[in-house]
Amino acid sequence: LTDLVQIMTELGYEARAYINAEGLPEIIADNCVFHQLAEECKTVCELDIAFITSALNGVSVDHRECMVRGGSCCRFTITQ
Repeated sequence: LTDLVQIMTELGYEARAYINAEGLPEIIADNCVFHQLAEECKTVCELDIAFITSALNGVSVDHRECMVRGGSCCRFTITQ
């Protein structure tokens, strides 16, 4: 998870790893590198989910909060 957050940071995300109240790991991004595009086409958010899933060897990812949908950040919870 730490390596993935480092890669995301290098790609322009302001990302950090976090363990939530449920004890599940999360990646929180305080910005969205696709924000303008995602505002026009919300399915763009699936790129982030696919990237995280692939980078973490097929884990399940729940996109619990999204800046385009009014959230204060983009929050990806690893549920598997």
